[in-house]
Amino acid sequence: MNAAALLQAKEYVDFLERSQLDRVRPQASIAVSRLGRYDRIFEDILGHRYFMGLQQYREVAVAEASASWYDNVYKPIADLIREYDILSHFPGRTEADLYLWVTARWLELSRTQKPAGPAEAIADILFETEGTAATAPSPQVLAVLKRWLGPPRRVIELPARLIRRATAPRPGLDGGSPPA
Repeated sequence: MNAAALLQAKEYVDFLERSQLDRVRPQASIAVSRLGRYDRIFEDILGHRYFMGLQQYREVAVAEASASWYDNVYKPIADLIREYDILSHFPGRTEADLYLWVTARWLELSRTQKPAGPAEAIADILFETEGTAATAPSPQVLAVLKRWLGPPRRVIELPARLIRRATAPRPGLDGGSPPA
């Protein structure tokens, strides 16, 4: 085992000790491909805990928030990533890596007053990784999105609106790689 793998294992142990996820959801297995990502996931759990406290007018235990975050935030996104084989578009990445990428893009879209949610975030990521020079996304990407999203919804008109957006010039793109 190399030094990076040892550090990553230590980060995972620290994450489990802080989040108590292994106690409240023993079946949960969250793997990341890079160092530092467990801290970002724990920040998401703490944010979820904060909003739970606001909704419930009480202090929420970290273990309770971890269970709720896993059941209501992480697992639904990870299930969709698995079900529609999104990982095949991103070799070397894990479900947790994509979870972080999707939630970051979701936040970015909401800050720019664009329709935002997991579906819109994944669609945006898939179209970005297809490149902006193409006139249309690949049939594989369209098939994944159509299967996942189903009929067009109010906030997303597939595929015309997304194709226009995907083919429009986008300043500041860094090659479409997931955040480190």
